[in-house]
Amino acid sequence: MFTSIRGRLLWLSLALLATLGTGIGVYLEGYLTDTLTARIGREITQQIKMAGGLLEGEPLTEARRQRLVDSLTQNTGGEVSLLPPGPPPSVGHQVGPVGQPMIQVTAPLRADGPVIQIAKPLDEVEAAISALWWLLLGIGLISSCVAFGMSLLAARLAARPLKALTREVEEVLHGAGAAQVIIQGEGEVKILAHAFNELLDQLRVKMQALAEERDRIGTVLEAMDGAVMALNAEQRISLVNPAARALLAFSVDPTGRTLGEITDIPELRALVAEVASAPRGERPLPLTAEFDLPVTPRRRVLARATEQPEGNGTVLLMQDVTALRHLERMRRDFVANVSHELRTPISVIRANAETLLDGAMERPDLARRFLEASLRNAERLSQLINDLLDISRIEAGRYRLDVTEIYLSEAVISAADSVEPKATAKGHVLNVDIPDDHVVMADPKALEQVLVNLLENAIKYTPDGGTITATAHHDGDSVRVDIVDDGPGIEAKYRARVFERFYRVDKGRSREMGGTGLGLSIVKNLIEAMKGRVGVEPAHPKGSIFWFRLPAAEAIEAHTLHGEPPSETEPPTLP
Repeated sequence: MFTSIRGRLLWLSLALLATLGTGIGVYLEGYLTDTLTARIGREITQQIKMAGGLLEGEPLTEARRQRLVDSLTQNTGGEVSLLPPGPPPSVGHQVGPVGQPMIQVTAPLRADGPVIQIAKPLDEVEAAISALWWLLLGIGLISSCVAFGMSLLAARLAARPLKALTREVEEVLHGAGAAQVIIQGEGEVKILAHAFNELLDQLRVKMQALAEERDRIGTVLEAMDGAVMALNAEQRISLVNPAARALLAFSVDPTGRTLGEITDIPELRALVAEVASAPRGERPLPLTAEFDLPVTPRRRVLARATEQPEGNGTVLLMQDVTALRHLERMRRDFVANVSHELRTPISVIRANAETLLDGAMERPDLARRFLEASLRNAERLSQLINDLLDISRIEAGRYRLDVTEIYLSEAVISAADSVEPKATAKGHVLNVDIPDDHVVMADPKALEQVLVNLLENAIKYTPDGGTITATAHHDGDSVRVDIVDDGPGIEAKYRARVFERFYRVDKGRSREMGGTGLGLSIVKNLIEAMKGRVGVEPAHPKGSIFWFRLPAAEAIEAHTLHGEPPSETEPPTLP
């Protein structure tokens, strides 16, 4: 460091001397050249005038011409030429045949005589300028030596406190000395030491703040559900939080790698490339892209990309929107289905009312038929609204459940009595085979609604003269209830969706039977609200088995006595 300071001082001094000496030399060279040249010109002009005065009034013979030329050549030392009268007097410069600078003087010999032109080399001027430059060079060498010595001395004087300051700073930075720089003496170095101490204090405060901010950001990134990934200016990953590692299922550490090296998602790479390629200041940020992850089951991801400050890379924020998109699709389907279900009964009621107003009321046989049709559709509309309200309350958690011990056989027999008129109308046989000792934990009203819905569903889809059987048996800590019919059954590809709202396997037949498409969905929600499970299986040789499981009362009592929560068993695997 200090050697560098001395070197810079020396070179600065030398450069200053060289610049100053060169400037002075150039100025003196020009001044000396002009002065000497003007003097030589005046002397030559004076010689020509003197020669003209000697020949005044005498004829200029050839012999006199030659003597005049010889005399001027000897006196001036230049090349003399006689020119015809005409050219005006002048003094100028020219370059000789070998590149030597010369002065050329032109003046008339006398008023009516020839013109004398004399060209003389500027040897005297060149010699004087050469002597000048040698003198300046000598002065420069002496000045350089003096400057070298002075700069060396100044550097040593300046380096001594700087070395002491450097030692103090190194000790503070390495923790070997005090917390601040301590230096003796006065002057600029003392001021520098104080400034360094203030800077050091500010640096400690800022480093502490940065450390705390880094810890806070790290904690937030660790706890975030959203996946965050940062890429540097070279589009290499510099930061990735646990949520991003889990979402993209990285098998290796992605830090320092490009997206193309660790993931095969073209939409994500295209999003990052679009941010990086757009001109700075013209980027419509943040840019978004939505894509499917190449995993099973399918997962939908929404990614947002934005540029880091000063164009230092890209930040990616990714969110798993699979559930959100599923809910949006369910909402659209729900609105479409409700609109469709409401349209039919409303249209029928309106058409019947218009027909009655158009004159059908005057015919009692037709009026009764139209009124009965309106009543059926009004009841269907009321049932649909009631079902919608029920399922809304259940899903919103506002359906009050009073869970208590219920004898299953009594609940099933009560529900069978409620639907028996419908079963008798179709010639169905209802069999209830439930042991009297099966006790479950359930809400009485909710359990009755579940049983009635399942029995009515079996009655609707069982052909006339069919058989519907209700059975129950213990299944671990639960009691499983089976509603078995001998109807057409449900294909395997439809079984997973029969408990969805408004889902029907045979939509046309379901509407003819007056169903709302919400009964099985209500069953599923009520059973799950009572800590149970529900499902459907094929019956043999034909038909379907709609089953549900509820916690057994004796199992709960036994676990309560032993201080253990009841275990939850998995439902049987569907074929």
